Amino acid sequence: MAAPRRQTQIDVRRKRTAELQLHTKLVRFNTKVVRSVEARYRESGSVLDVTGTDDIPQMLAPHYRKVGNIFKDDIRGVLPKAVGITREESAIVNRTLSFHYGERVDDQSQRILRTTQKNIEQAIGRAQRDHPTASRGQVAGVAGANLERMLAGRSHGISIYETQWSAEFAKLVEAAVLLGDETDLELKAAGEKKIKIWDSLGDSRVRVGAFNHLRADGQARLPDKPFDVSGEKLLFPGDLSLGASQGNIQRCRCSAYYDRVAIAKIRKGRVKREDLGAIAPEGAETVGATITVPLPPGFTFPRPKGRTKKGIKKGFQTRKVPIDKLDKELANSQRKIDSVEKQFSSAFKRKDTGGQRALQTQLERLKKRHQSLLSQTPNRIINKIKKK
Repeated sequence: MAAPRRQTQIDVRRKRTAELQLHTKLVRFNTKVVRSVEARYRESGSVLDVTGTDDIPQMLAPHYRKVGNIFKDDIRGVLPKAVGITREESAIVNRTLSFHYGERVDDQSQRILRTTQKNIEQAIGRAQRDHPTASRGQVAGVAGANLERMLAGRSHGISIYETQWSAEFAKLVEAAVLLGDETDLELKAAGEKKIKIWDSLGDSRVRVGAFNHLRADGQARLPDKPFDVSGEKLLFPGDLSLGASQGNIQRCRCSAYYDRVAIAKIRKGRVKREDLGAIAPEGAETVGATITVPLPPGFTFPRPKGRTKKGIKKGFQTRKVPIDKLDKELANSQRKIDSVEKQFSSAFKRKDTGGQRALQTQLERLKKRHQSLLSQTPNRIINKIKKK
């Protein structure tokens, strides 16, 4: 279990960075909602309707893309060149994630906003019941305080869940594409039965109550087969598609590990380098034993154009990318941000206005750099190919 545990620790660090970014945006949105609710009720005595706002979709869409870009290269980055991912396979991964992330943005945004609307109505109703003789302005203040507490408890859980789902789904899609359509037959021929492994961090924070994730630790499955976690079926940590309950996925830090050695063994002899220029068929693409990717009508994968240099046709070739280097850069970037945030807090306590402005500028620059590292992961791979 050494390899899965090390990978899980890396995954947790990556997820944590993405969670903090989404959580910051959610806190800003919640503050905006609380102020708007108070102002609306104070002025007219009516309840603000937030179900039509587009703030949540604008948060989730880029968040899914960034997390997917980080985790969709988990396996391909360490596969030997001879069995590396082909161009059409890479395109299928991208199109699959784009399609499912797009659908999820609409669904999750509506759920989050509907729950937020219920919280608003509950906060105002409670304030009216507790203070029947208070003025409208006083009721608005109490309702705002109630609502702020409700939303603060939800924002952390939302950031964890949305990051967990988008990361683990990206890993599953990549594994399904790399294994292809004849997964079951080739697994039997290769003598492989364990590709996808459930791994928790194994520490004191792993849940062991009604939803016992420590007992699920080490479960091994074929990529299209679900894990059995406390009597419920999950394709990956954070999955609700098979009817798992919310309690089984809330604040989950577990990770699914995909055996790179087994995947390379299955692909060996099946992937040919001359297949890199092939055009994938139109219509629906089957990318795994049970995962089907619906593509837009009329969509076709473009034929890759070969590049010539000194008379040698190089074409599009996959190369190993040092993922560890990116991890270190992200970790260093996050440490710098944490350090500056502590300095900013100290300056705030000292009421050092000039120091706060300087640190705020530095913090914005560091966050912009960190955001660039997260969003430019695919471009790094392409740039490395072009340079070589």
